Amino acid sequence: MKHEIEAVIFRSPAGKLVIGDYCGKICLCDWAQHDDMPRKAILSRLLRLLPGCCGIRINPLPATPLLQEAVSQIEDYFDGKLSTFDLPICPVGTPFQLTIWERIRQVGYGKTASYSDLIIPDPESGGMAESNPMLARAAANATAANAMSILIPCHRICRKGGIPHTGYAGGLEAKRLLLELESCSRHHDIRP
Repeated sequence: MKHEIEAVIFRSPAGKLVIGDYCGKICLCDWAQHDDMPRKAILSRLLRLLPGCCGIRINPLPATPLLQEAVSQIEDYFDGKLSTFDLPICPVGTPFQLTIWERIRQVGYGKTASYSDLIIPDPESGGMAESNPMLARAAANATAANAMSILIPCHRICRKGGIPHTGYAGGLEAKRLLLELESCSRHHDIRP
C-alpha cells in the first residue's frame, strides 16, 4: 500500500520547518528551502527508504493529530517550556547514521558535544575519533544528513573550539538562536 508523508510548515523563531508524519511517526523536521520543501537529499532518502512512500503532501494545520502534537511541543520548546520531546519518531538512514543520531539524542538540553564525541570507540584501535580523523568526518556527514532538526538536536554538535562559519542546515543564525535558547552560547565562540 502506498502512503504519502503528511507534512506541515511551521514558522519557528529560527526559521521555517517542514514537519512530516509517516504512518503515525514523525519522519521529518527539516529546515524548509525556498520552495517550502525539505532539502532534496533528505526528501530523496525518505522516498527511497520509507516502505511504500510515494510522496509528500504539504497541508495546512491541523493536518494529523500527530502533527498538531509535534507543532505544540516545538512551540513549547521555543517558549522555553519543554526540553525533551515525547513524540514517536522514525529516523531514516544507514546503520551508521542511525547510531550517530541516537548519540546526538543523548546530548542533553543545554549541553554540546563535538563530532569526535559522537564516535563509538573502535575496538581494534582502542581509541576514539582522535585516532581516526576520518571517523569524525563521517560523524559530521551523518550529522548533516539528519532529517529531524531540533527533535534530534544536531545544533548541539559543534566542532572542537567553537562553531564553524557554515555547516548547519538551518544556517548559523538558527544554530546560534537554538544554542542561546538552551543557554549554551556562553560556552562557545560563536562567530557571525
